[in-house]
Amino acid sequence: MNIMNYPLIAGCFLISATVLLSACQVTNSTEKSSNTVSEQKNVNNSLKFAHTLKGRSDGKGYDLVFVADGFTQDEMVYFHEAVNNYRTFSEQYENVFAGQQNAWNIHLIQIPSNESGVDEPKSGILKDTTFDSSFECEWVDRIICVNQEKVLDVVSEHFPQYDTILVLANSTRNGGASLGNNIITSSMNRNLNNTIIHELGHGLANLGDEYTYGGVNLPATEPSQPNLTLNNDADSVKWRHWLEDENAWAINIFEGGNYLPSGVWRPTENSVMRTLGQPFEAVNLEAWSLALYEHSGTYYQALPATGSVKQAGDEQQFEIELALGTDLQNIEWRVNDVVVQASLPNLLTVNDQKQSYVVQASIVDSSQVIRKDSRHVSQDTLTWWVSLD
Repeated sequence: MNIMNYPLIAGCFLISATVLLSACQVTNSTEKSSNTVSEQKNVNNSLKFAHTLKGRSDGKGYDLVFVADGFTQDEMVYFHEAVNNYRTFSEQYENVFAGQQNAWNIHLIQIPSNESGVDEPKSGILKDTTFDSSFECEWVDRIICVNQEKVLDVVSEHFPQYDTILVLANSTRNGGASLGNNIITSSMNRNLNNTIIHELGHGLANLGDEYTYGGVNLPATEPSQPNLTLNNDADSVKWRHWLEDENAWAINIFEGGNYLPSGVWRPTENSVMRTLGQPFEAVNLEAWSLALYEHSGTYYQALPATGSVKQAGDEQQFEIELALGTDLQNIEWRVNDVVVQASLPNLLTVNDQKQSYVVQASIVDSSQVIRKDSRHVSQDTLTWWVSLD
Protein backbone atom coordinates (compact mmCIF):
# COMPACT_ATOMS: atom_id res chain seq x y z
CA MET A 1 0.00 0.00 0.00
CA ASN A 2 1.35 3.37 -0.84
CA ILE A 3 1.69 5.69 2.09
CA MET A 4 -0.65 8.16 0.45
CA ASN A 5 -3.58 5.76 0.37
CA TYR A 6 -3.67 3.15 3.08
CA PRO A 7 -7.22 1.69 3.15
CA LEU A 8 -9.49 1.28 6.13
CA ILE A 9 -9.97 -2.39 5.38
CA ALA A 10 -9.60 -5.31 7.76
CA GLY A 11 -8.00 -3.08 10.36
CA CYS A 12 -5.77 -1.06 8.04
CA PHE A 13 -5.82 2.68 7.92
CA LEU A 14 -6.73 5.36 5.42
CA ILE A 15 -4.24 8.02 4.50
CA SER A 16 -5.06 10.55 1.84
CA ALA A 17 -2.71 13.36 2.77
CA THR A 18 -0.31 14.14 -0.05
CA VAL A 19 2.83 14.41 1.99
CA LEU A 20 6.40 13.49 1.21
CA LEU A 21 7.17 10.91 3.85
CA SER A 22 10.58 9.93 2.61
CA ALA A 23 11.72 12.82 4.77
CA CYS A 24 9.12 12.31 7.49
CA GLN A 25 10.90 12.26 10.84
CA VAL A 26 9.21 13.63 13.92
CA THR A 27 11.41 15.99 15.91
CA ASN A 28 10.23 16.89 19.38
CA SER A 29 10.44 20.47 20.62
CA THR A 30 12.39 19.15 23.57
CA GLU A 31 15.10 16.59 23.11
CA LYS A 32 14.33 13.00 23.97
CA SER A 33 15.75 11.74 27.18
CA SER A 34 18.29 9.62 25.31
CA ASN A 35 21.66 11.20 24.77
CA THR A 36 24.09 10.94 21.91
CA VAL A 37 26.38 8.64 23.86
CA SER A 38 23.73 5.99 24.49
CA GLU A 39 22.50 6.12 20.88
CA GLN A 40 26.04 5.74 19.55
CA LYS A 41 26.67 2.88 21.96
CA ASN A 42 23.66 1.03 20.59
CA VAL A 43 24.73 1.55 16.99
CA ASN A 44 28.35 0.60 17.69
CA ASN A 45 27.22 -2.62 19.34
CA SER A 46 24.84 -3.50 16.51
CA LEU A 47 27.15 -6.08 14.96
CA LYS A 48 26.26 -8.69 17.54
CA PHE A 49 22.58 -7.92 17.06
CA ALA A 50 22.54 -8.45 13.28
CA HIS A 51 22.20 -11.88 11.77
CA THR A 52 20.57 -13.86 8.98
CA LEU A 53 17.55 -15.87 10.07
CA LYS A 54 17.16 -17.82 6.83
CA GLY A 55 18.68 -17.90 3.39
CA ARG A 56 21.92 -16.38 2.23
CA SER A 57 23.69 -13.05 2.52
CA ASP A 58 25.60 -12.82 -0.77
CA GLY A 59 23.09 -10.63 -2.58
CA LYS A 60 21.39 -13.45 -4.44
CA GLY A 61 17.64 -13.68 -3.92
CA TYR A 62 15.29 -11.19 -2.28
CA ASP A 63 16.62 -9.73 0.96
CA LEU A 64 14.03 -8.72 3.56
CA VAL A 65 15.47 -7.08 6.66
CA PHE A 66 13.37 -6.88 9.84
CA VAL A 67 14.43 -4.10 12.19
CA ALA A 68 13.26 -3.96 15.81
CA ASP A 69 12.45 -0.63 17.43
CA GLY A 70 11.05 0.09 20.86
CA PHE A 71 11.93 -3.37 22.18
CA THR A 72 14.05 -3.63 25.30
CA GLN A 73 16.43 -6.54 25.68
CA ASP A 74 13.85 -8.48 27.69
CA GLU A 75 11.18 -7.84 25.04
CA MET A 76 13.24 -8.90 22.06
CA VAL A 77 11.66 -12.35 22.27
CA TYR A 78 8.42 -10.78 21.02
CA PHE A 79 10.21 -9.37 18.00
CA HIS A 80 11.62 -12.82 17.21
CA GLU A 81 8.19 -14.34 17.63
CA ALA A 82 6.64 -11.83 15.22
CA VAL A 83 9.26 -12.48 12.55
CA ASN A 84 8.94 -16.25 12.86
CA ASN A 85 5.15 -15.97 12.73
CA TYR A 86 5.42 -14.02 9.50
CA ARG A 87 7.83 -16.56 8.08
CA THR A 88 5.34 -19.39 8.68
CA PHE A 89 2.43 -17.25 7.51
CA SER A 90 4.12 -16.28 4.24
CA GLU A 91 4.98 -19.86 3.35
CA GLN A 92 1.31 -20.80 3.56
CA TYR A 93 -0.32 -17.73 2.03
CA GLU A 94 -0.37 -19.13 -1.52
CA ASN A 95 0.33 -22.71 -2.54
CA VAL A 96 3.29 -21.67 -4.63
CA PHE A 97 4.91 -19.64 -1.85
CA ALA A 98 6.28 -22.68 -0.03
CA GLY A 99 8.24 -23.63 -3.12
CA GLN A 100 9.57 -20.09 -3.53
CA GLN A 101 11.18 -19.89 -0.10
CA ASN A 102 14.65 -20.60 -1.43
CA ALA A 103 14.55 -17.20 -3.14
CA TRP A 104 13.89 -15.36 0.14
CA ASN A 105 16.51 -14.23 2.62
CA ILE A 106 15.36 -12.92 5.99
CA HIS A 107 17.74 -10.88 8.14
CA LEU A 108 17.33 -9.34 11.59
CA ILE A 109 18.55 -6.11 13.15
CA GLN A 110 17.70 -6.31 16.85
CA ILE A 111 19.31 -3.51 18.79
CA PRO A 112 17.58 -3.17 22.18
CA SER A 113 16.02 0.20 22.90
CA ASN A 114 16.49 2.00 26.19
CA GLU A 115 12.73 2.23 26.64
CA SER A 116 9.78 0.14 25.52
CA GLY A 117 7.21 1.48 23.10
CA VAL A 118 6.72 4.13 20.42
CA ASP A 119 6.39 7.92 20.55
CA GLU A 120 2.81 9.23 20.65
CA PRO A 121 3.36 13.00 20.61
CA LYS A 122 -0.29 14.05 20.92
CA SER A 123 -0.51 12.18 24.20
CA GLY A 124 2.84 13.44 25.41
CA ILE A 125 4.36 9.95 25.25
CA LEU A 126 8.00 10.08 24.21
CA LYS A 127 10.17 6.97 24.22
CA ASP A 128 13.92 6.59 23.99
CA THR A 129 14.19 4.06 21.14
CA THR A 130 16.99 3.13 18.80
CA PHE A 131 15.38 4.36 15.59
CA ASP A 132 12.98 7.01 16.96
CA SER A 133 9.71 5.42 15.86
CA SER A 134 6.76 7.75 16.23
CA PHE A 135 3.06 7.72 15.48
CA GLU A 136 1.28 10.82 14.16
CA CYS A 137 3.86 11.70 11.54
CA GLU A 138 2.72 14.68 9.48
CA TRP A 139 -0.26 14.94 11.85
CA VAL A 140 -1.81 11.68 10.60
CA ASP A 141 -2.48 9.52 13.65
CA ARG A 142 -1.61 6.13 12.23
CA ILE A 143 1.49 6.92 10.20
CA ILE A 144 4.62 5.59 11.89
CA CYS A 145 7.83 7.34 10.89
CA VAL A 146 11.38 6.51 11.88
CA ASN A 147 14.75 8.16 11.67
CA GLN A 148 15.49 6.86 8.22
CA GLU A 149 19.13 7.91 8.28
CA LYS A 150 19.76 5.77 11.34
CA VAL A 151 17.89 2.82 9.86
CA LEU A 152 19.70 3.00 6.53
CA ASP A 153 23.10 3.44 8.18
CA VAL A 154 22.74 0.32 10.32
CA VAL A 155 21.10 -1.87 7.68
CA SER A 156 23.58 -0.80 4.98
CA GLU A 157 26.48 -1.66 7.28
CA HIS A 158 25.35 -5.23 7.86
CA PHE A 159 23.08 -6.08 4.93
CA PRO A 160 23.99 -3.73 2.08
CA GLN A 161 22.22 -6.06 -0.34
CA TYR A 162 18.82 -5.33 1.24
CA ASP A 163 15.75 -5.06 -0.97
CA THR A 164 13.13 -4.12 1.62
CA ILE A 165 13.51 -2.95 5.22
CA LEU A 166 10.61 -3.56 7.60
CA VAL A 167 10.79 -1.68 10.89
CA LEU A 168 8.59 -3.31 13.54
CA ALA A 169 7.58 -0.76 16.16
CA ASN A 170 6.73 -2.14 19.59
CA SER A 171 3.12 -1.07 19.94
CA THR A 172 -0.20 -2.82 19.43
CA ARG A 173 -1.80 0.44 18.29
CA ASN A 174 -2.71 0.14 14.62
CA GLY A 175 -0.29 1.94 12.33
CA GLY A 176 2.51 1.92 9.82
CA ALA A 177 3.52 3.34 6.45
CA SER A 178 5.57 2.94 3.29
CA LEU A 179 8.13 5.69 3.73
CA GLY A 180 10.20 5.47 0.58
CA ASN A 181 13.85 4.39 0.53
CA ASN A 182 12.50 0.81 0.56
CA ILE A 183 11.48 1.25 4.21
CA ILE A 184 8.16 -0.02 5.55
CA THR A 185 7.02 0.55 9.12
CA SER A 186 4.37 -1.34 11.04
CA SER A 187 3.22 -1.70 14.58
CA MET A 188 2.71 -5.10 16.15
CA ASN A 189 -1.00 -5.00 15.35
CA ARG A 190 -3.23 -7.97 14.61
CA ASN A 191 -3.00 -7.42 10.84
CA LEU A 192 0.80 -7.37 10.76
CA ASN A 193 1.31 -10.45 8.58
CA ASN A 194 -1.36 -9.49 6.04
CA THR A 195 0.03 -5.97 5.89
CA ILE A 196 3.55 -7.21 5.14
CA ILE A 197 2.26 -9.41 2.32
CA HIS A 198 0.35 -6.49 0.83
CA GLU A 199 3.29 -4.10 1.15
CA LEU A 200 5.62 -6.59 -0.53
CA GLY A 201 3.09 -6.72 -3.36
CA HIS A 202 4.06 -3.09 -3.91
CA GLY A 203 7.77 -3.33 -3.15
CA LEU A 204 8.57 -6.63 -4.84
CA ALA A 205 6.03 -6.97 -7.65
CA ASN A 206 5.17 -3.31 -8.41
CA LEU A 207 1.49 -4.07 -7.83
CA GLY A 208 -0.89 -1.17 -7.43
CA ASP A 209 -3.68 -0.70 -4.92
CA GLU A 210 -6.99 -1.93 -6.27
CA TYR A 211 -9.35 -0.23 -3.85
CA THR A 212 -11.51 2.59 -5.09
CA TYR A 213 -11.33 5.52 -2.70
CA GLY A 214 -8.82 8.13 -1.63
CA GLY A 215 -7.90 9.36 -5.10
CA VAL A 216 -8.94 12.39 -7.13
CA ASN A 217 -7.56 12.40 -10.66
CA LEU A 218 -7.14 9.71 -13.28
CA PRO A 219 -3.55 8.83 -14.17
CA ALA A 220 -2.32 10.85 -17.12
CA THR A 221 -0.73 7.78 -18.71
CA GLU A 222 -1.16 4.02 -18.57
CA PRO A 223 -0.18 2.77 -15.10
CA SER A 224 3.07 0.81 -14.94
CA GLN A 225 1.59 -1.62 -12.44
CA PRO A 226 0.65 -4.98 -14.01
CA ASN A 227 -2.73 -5.05 -12.23
CA LEU A 228 -4.02 -1.59 -13.18
CA THR A 229 -4.99 -0.20 -16.56
CA LEU A 230 -6.86 2.58 -18.34
CA ASN A 231 -7.71 0.11 -21.11
CA ASN A 232 -10.89 -1.97 -20.81
CA ASP A 233 -10.61 -3.65 -24.21
CA ALA A 234 -10.48 -7.42 -23.70
CA ASP A 235 -8.48 -7.88 -26.92
CA SER A 236 -5.63 -5.63 -25.84
CA VAL A 237 -5.75 -5.32 -22.03
CA LYS A 238 -2.38 -6.09 -20.45
CA TRP A 239 -3.66 -9.29 -18.79
CA ARG A 240 -5.46 -10.60 -21.89
CA HIS A 241 -3.34 -13.78 -21.79
CA TRP A 242 -5.20 -14.74 -18.63
CA LEU A 243 -8.65 -14.07 -20.11
CA GLU A 244 -8.06 -16.97 -22.47
CA ASP A 245 -7.22 -19.36 -19.61
CA GLU A 246 -10.31 -21.34 -18.62
CA ASN A 247 -8.75 -22.14 -15.24
CA ALA A 248 -8.36 -18.45 -14.39
CA TRP A 249 -12.08 -17.98 -13.88
CA ALA A 250 -11.64 -15.05 -11.49
CA ILE A 251 -9.81 -12.91 -14.08
CA ASN A 252 -11.78 -10.33 -16.02
CA ILE A 253 -11.89 -6.55 -16.34
CA PHE A 254 -13.41 -4.83 -13.30
CA GLU A 255 -13.85 -1.10 -13.05
CA GLY A 256 -12.27 0.68 -10.10
CA GLY A 257 -8.76 0.79 -8.75
CA ASN A 258 -5.83 3.07 -8.04
CA TYR A 259 -8.02 4.84 -5.43
CA LEU A 260 -10.71 5.69 -8.01
CA PRO A 261 -14.18 4.17 -8.54
CA SER A 262 -14.17 4.62 -12.32
CA GLY A 263 -11.85 5.10 -15.27
CA VAL A 264 -9.30 2.57 -14.00
CA TRP A 265 -9.67 -1.20 -14.26
CA ARG A 266 -8.31 -4.13 -12.27
CA PRO A 267 -8.18 -7.87 -13.10
CA THR A 268 -10.28 -9.34 -10.25
CA GLU A 269 -13.29 -8.48 -8.15
CA ASN A 270 -11.13 -8.78 -5.05
CA SER A 271 -7.53 -9.60 -4.23
CA VAL A 272 -4.82 -8.95 -1.64
CA MET A 273 -4.19 -5.59 -3.29
CA ARG A 274 -7.79 -4.56 -2.58
CA THR A 275 -8.53 -6.21 0.75
CA LEU A 276 -6.08 -7.61 3.28
CA GLY A 277 -6.15 -11.37 3.63
CA GLN A 278 -7.54 -12.09 0.15
CA PRO A 279 -5.76 -14.31 -2.38
CA PHE A 280 -3.37 -12.76 -4.87
CA GLU A 281 -5.25 -14.20 -7.88
CA ALA A 282 -3.57 -15.06 -11.16
CA VAL A 283 -2.40 -11.69 -12.52
CA ASN A 284 -0.88 -10.54 -9.24
CA LEU A 285 0.64 -13.93 -8.47
CA GLU A 286 2.30 -14.00 -11.88
CA ALA A 287 3.78 -10.54 -11.30
CA TRP A 288 5.05 -11.62 -7.85
CA SER A 289 6.69 -14.75 -9.25
CA LEU A 290 8.32 -12.95 -12.17
CA ALA A 291 9.67 -10.32 -9.79
CA LEU A 292 11.29 -13.03 -7.66
CA TYR A 293 13.08 -14.35 -10.74
CA GLU A 294 14.22 -10.83 -11.59
CA HIS A 295 15.88 -10.61 -8.16
CA SER A 296 17.20 -14.15 -7.87
CA GLY A 297 17.77 -15.24 -11.43
CA THR A 298 16.97 -18.83 -12.35
CA TYR A 299 20.04 -20.30 -10.65
CA TYR A 300 22.63 -19.29 -8.07
CA GLN A 301 25.62 -21.34 -9.10
CA ALA A 302 26.76 -23.82 -11.73
CA LEU A 303 29.61 -26.28 -11.20
CA PRO A 304 31.81 -26.24 -13.10
CA ALA A 305 31.34 -22.65 -14.21
CA THR A 306 29.79 -22.38 -17.65
CA GLY A 307 32.05 -21.96 -20.64
CA SER A 308 35.10 -24.02 -21.54
CA VAL A 309 35.78 -27.07 -19.37
CA LYS A 310 38.66 -29.55 -19.47
CA GLN A 311 37.62 -33.04 -18.42
CA ALA A 312 40.40 -34.71 -16.48
CA GLY A 313 39.02 -38.22 -15.89
CA ASP A 314 36.57 -40.67 -17.40
CA GLU A 315 33.53 -38.67 -16.36
CA GLN A 316 32.44 -35.12 -15.73
CA GLN A 317 29.70 -33.90 -13.42
CA PHE A 318 27.57 -30.83 -13.99
CA GLU A 319 25.53 -29.41 -11.12
CA ILE A 320 23.17 -26.43 -10.92
CA GLU A 321 21.97 -24.76 -7.73
CA LEU A 322 18.50 -23.57 -8.73
CA ALA A 323 17.18 -20.29 -7.36
CA LEU A 324 13.77 -21.63 -6.43
CA GLY A 325 14.42 -25.36 -6.45
CA THR A 326 13.30 -28.49 -8.24
CA ASP A 327 9.71 -28.22 -6.97
CA LEU A 328 9.10 -25.16 -9.18
CA GLN A 329 11.83 -25.44 -11.82
CA ASN A 330 12.70 -28.07 -14.43
CA ILE A 331 16.01 -28.66 -16.18
CA GLU A 332 16.30 -30.30 -19.59
CA TRP A 333 19.81 -31.65 -20.09
CA ARG A 334 21.33 -32.15 -23.54
CA VAL A 335 24.64 -33.64 -24.63
CA ASN A 336 25.56 -32.76 -28.21
CA ASP A 337 21.95 -31.61 -28.65
CA VAL A 338 20.51 -34.98 -27.58
CA VAL A 339 18.22 -34.99 -24.55
CA VAL A 340 19.61 -37.12 -21.72
CA GLN A 341 18.27 -38.14 -18.33
CA ALA A 342 20.09 -36.92 -15.25
CA SER A 343 20.53 -38.99 -12.10
CA LEU A 344 19.08 -36.05 -10.15
CA PRO A 345 17.10 -33.14 -11.63
CA ASN A 346 19.96 -30.71 -11.06
CA LEU A 347 22.94 -33.08 -11.44
CA LEU A 348 24.22 -34.66 -14.64
CA THR A 349 27.11 -37.09 -14.96
CA VAL A 350 28.61 -37.56 -18.44
CA ASN A 351 30.92 -40.47 -19.18
CA ASP A 352 32.11 -42.61 -22.09
CA GLN A 353 32.78 -39.60 -24.30
CA LYS A 354 35.60 -40.14 -26.81
CA GLN A 355 35.90 -36.58 -28.07
CA SER A 356 35.00 -33.03 -27.16
CA TYR A 357 31.31 -32.48 -26.51
CA VAL A 358 28.78 -29.81 -25.58
CA VAL A 359 26.44 -29.89 -22.59
CA GLN A 360 23.41 -27.65 -22.31
CA ALA A 361 20.94 -27.22 -19.47
CA SER A 362 17.66 -25.44 -20.18
CA ILE A 363 15.96 -24.14 -17.04
CA VAL A 364 12.24 -23.36 -17.10
CA ASP A 365 9.64 -22.47 -14.50
CA SER A 366 7.16 -25.27 -13.79
CA SER A 367 4.99 -23.52 -11.18
CA GLN A 368 2.05 -23.02 -13.57
CA VAL A 369 1.54 -19.48 -12.26
CA ILE A 370 3.44 -17.78 -15.10
CA ARG A 371 1.71 -17.52 -18.46
CA LYS A 372 3.62 -14.62 -20.04
CA ASP A 373 7.29 -13.85 -19.47
CA SER A 374 8.17 -11.11 -21.94
CA ARG A 375 11.61 -10.54 -20.41
CA HIS A 376 12.42 -14.26 -20.16
CA VAL A 377 13.45 -13.94 -16.51
CA SER A 378 12.04 -17.37 -15.58
CA GLN A 379 14.10 -19.33 -18.10
CA ASP A 380 17.74 -19.74 -18.94
CA THR A 381 20.13 -21.94 -20.91
CA LEU A 382 23.58 -22.86 -19.61
CA THR A 383 26.28 -24.19 -21.92
CA TRP A 384 29.57 -25.99 -21.32
CA TRP A 385 32.08 -26.76 -24.09
CA VAL A 386 34.03 -29.77 -22.82
CA SER A 387 37.39 -30.89 -24.12
CA LEU A 388 39.13 -34.12 -23.12
CA ASP A 389 42.71 -34.23 -21.83
